[in-house]
Amino acid sequence: MCVDDYDADIDATDVTKLSEQNRQELLDILTDAIKDTKSVDEAVKVLRGFGGGTASVNDPDEVSCQTESFVQRASRLCNQGRTTSGLDLLYNSVDELLHQGKFAQLNSMIERVSVDDHSIDILLGMLTTTLPASSRLPARSQFFNDVERSIRNRGEYEDGLLTGLEGCQPDGSRS
Repeated sequence: MCVDDYDADIDATDVTKLSEQNRQELLDILTDAIKDTKSVDEAVKVLRGFGGGTASVNDPDEVSCQTESFVQRASRLCNQGRTTSGLDLLYNSVDELLHQGKFAQLNSMIERVSVDDHSIDILLGMLTTTLPASSRLPARSQFFNDVERSIRNRGEYEDGLLTGLEGCQPDGSRS
């Protein structure tokens, strides 16, 4: 069942065939997705991670929910040669989270980004778009350090590349 098709396929899986443990896992996934939302559309957006994803039950004993975060989707677009579209998605998604005051959600997302899996465009985009909220994103300082290490290891580092992107610590000091 594709999350994008929730309205058409919501009854496609007979949850009564799931084991109690898998039913609870599915309930936990759905509960987490809707706890801070006010509508089904918002919950689906959370489930999709602002990108896209799938939830499936191929076997009554196996529940699978995979989401593609907006960072992963932006990275995929960049890898397909659609860098402008990828960065637009990244900037718009982070901007939306910042405007909604969802700093904890954004911080959690930053913690999960594997810097070695993303292009320098995506990494610099993440640092740029999160800079205004750096003092409210505790994970960003480590993310900055991980980005610097990764691009140095790749041989893509140039003097001045990260200048001004350090941001502030939660205590107001510079990273």
